[in-house]
Amino acid sequence: RRQPGRMPLRTVLRAPRRTLLTVLGIGAAIAVLVGVMGALDAFLGAADRSERALTADHPERLIVELDTAYPLDSPVFAAIAGFPSLTRPEPATRLRASLVGAGVEFGVFLEFVDFESALWYPALRDGKRPDPRVPGVVLAEKAGRDLGVEPGGLVLVRLARRDGTGFRVVETELRLVGFHDGAFRTFAYADRRHLEIARLAGTANQLSALPAPGASETDVRRALFDLRGVASVQSAAAFAGTYSELLEESAGIFTLMQAAALGLAGLIAFNAAGISADERRREHATMFAFGTPLWRVLLTIVVEHLLIGALATLAGLAAGWVFLRWLVTTITQRTAPDLGVSAVLAPGTVATVIALGVLVVALAPLLTTRRLRRMDIPSTLRVMESPPAGSDRARRLLGVGRERVQRAQQLAHRRLLVGGAAQRSVEVHGVSVAPPHAPRVDVAGLPQVAQHRGGGALGDADGAGDLSKGGVGVSGDVRERGAVVGDQRPARRLRPRPGIPGGTPGIPGRGRSIVRRTFRAPCEHHAAT
Repeated sequence: RRQPGRMPLRTVLRAPRRTLLTVLGIGAAIAVLVGVMGALDAFLGAADRSERALTADHPERLIVELDTAYPLDSPVFAAIAGFPSLTRPEPATRLRASLVGAGVEFGVFLEFVDFESALWYPALRDGKRPDPRVPGVVLAEKAGRDLGVEPGGLVLVRLARRDGTGFRVVETELRLVGFHDGAFRTFAYADRRHLEIARLAGTANQLSALPAPGASETDVRRALFDLRGVASVQSAAAFAGTYSELLEESAGIFTLMQAAALGLAGLIAFNAAGISADERRREHATMFAFGTPLWRVLLTIVVEHLLIGALATLAGLAAGWVFLRWLVTTITQRTAPDLGVSAVLAPGTVATVIALGVLVVALAPLLTTRRLRRMDIPSTLRVMESPPAGSDRARRLLGVGRERVQRAQQLAHRRLLVGGAAQRSVEVHGVSVAPPHAPRVDVAGLPQVAQHRGGGALGDADGAGDLSKGGVGVSGDVRERGAVVGDQRPARRLRPRPGIPGGTPGIPGRGRSIVRRTFRAPCEHHAAT
């Protein structure tokens, strides 16, 4: 029951380099995913914030633009303000102006509105109403940051002032009253009481009103266009709404980028799962050999990649936040300088990234189910690996191999003394023993009479070479498995002695060893005898 929790953790910690590279690769893909989703959240949030700032409690508010500035008591303005389809009309004056400061200059729409209006006023960031008695201006936070000025400071405003029958550009300093909640720096506001700075007191080129009860916005617009002096009619949230619509139309590109980043994370996770499955195939085969069901092996692999996915997701969130801040402060400043965007990650975005990142990485190993189901357990377990040089296992196997060769020499020497007239050589436990100067005969074509089953799990240094003891030449070649050709007589079986490896491959001292014989050509000495 502890296996699904402890074994994956040991596997993750057993290969720290591969785990680190996998976490970095998946984390980089998730960082891109966080950056793209965070940027979309930031842009949509800025558009929504601007729409709320422009509409306040009256999203149906209409803005009627006039073709020029008219006195408030003129027939043209009186006809528009008294139109039966409009209620609660309020005059306003919009001028083109420029703000200068901190080495930058940019244009704004400076609107002179009533700060004490019950219909709409530019609320400050803290929700308070600006003081209409202060001859100042209300800017967006983005504008104040670009100008390097805080509330209470002076802002240099360059605007057109009426001079007789014409206008001339003048510069004046206004105090920064505060920041409104809009995201676009192109909107600036001042109270109508201070319209004298442009010498346009008592005039208006704009009118804000609400549609009359029962009148639709479309019908009101169509009816207002028939009046003299009307240039355009639009809702207060039209500008921010247009920006939101453009972002929604471009959302497909963001979605494609998100899918590409998520797919890249899944490919990296699948590749890591495949490499891990190849390296641990003998471990999985051993688990299958001991009766472990397939679902438990898959659960172990899934938990292992779940840990990797959690680490990669945390790393991707941290790197993605840094990437998002760089994207907002650097890229947006160059591409959309009028838009004030703050780096923000919505709770839904964070939850989506965590769910997708962890689940995609954790479920990627399920694609290796077919490979595990079709695994050839005997062939997988038969593969032997040489132990590292200098390891305890290598030294132990080397000692076993030397002892095996020595015992084979003794047994083969006694056998040759008994059956020396037949001029045979004897192979004992994989060691071939022949009389001195006996040339070997190629017996590849002779029929195979037995299968060698007594070989142990020995390395390359377990007996390769020629040894000599008591005038008997010994040629050893220790093999894991192999066929040995002998004579037609049944092989003699020797009882296993303590310390003689044999039987089960890889486990010395178990089972019974089999003595094999191979024919040797008679040497000249025996022929003369």
